[in-house]
Amino acid sequence: ALARTEGTIAVSGLKEEVRVFRDKWGVPHIYASSPEDLFLALGYTHAQERLWQLEFNRRLACGTLSEIVGETTLDIDVFMRTAGLRRSAEGAAKLMEEDADGPTQRMMMAYVRGINRFIEASADNPPLEFAVLGWRPSEWKLADTAACGRLLACELSYNRCTDILSCALVERLGET
Repeated sequence: ALARTEGTIAVSGLKEEVRVFRDKWGVPHIYASSPEDLFLALGYTHAQERLWQLEFNRRLACGTLSEIVGETTLDIDVFMRTAGLRRSAEGAAKLMEEDADGPTQRMMMAYVRGINRFIEASADNPPLEFAVLGWRPSEWKLADTAACGRLLACELSYNRCTDILSCALVERLGET
């Protein structure tokens, strides 16, 4: 199933009409009257185009890849569970949920609802990766978004040792 890029899609939970235009490169541009509608449409659009990536990253961050792929990823799962990204993400989600009226929490929950609307809408015609694996993604939660954010932060910090070494070399040898 490919992302539907033309026509009208009815998505429950939107308060007003939202328009999603894709430019000549296929990049979606979302126009909405409220932040909540915008983030719900963003979640739906992300899931529509990248549900497998979302699911894979959620499972990687939470240490549950082996449930889908088998023993091949067991060492990764053990490492990720030891690192505790999921525990940290659940703590962050709990703090956000306590601030139910906060604008960040409202937008994050709208994003989560958007992902779940797509998961529900594609149940009978899932993206190819899910069909091949015979796997159905579970409901997306606020902690899943937080876990993926933490995973991205870890991935972006892998070059820290190289950066420190580069700074030490510049300090010792100069910039030339």
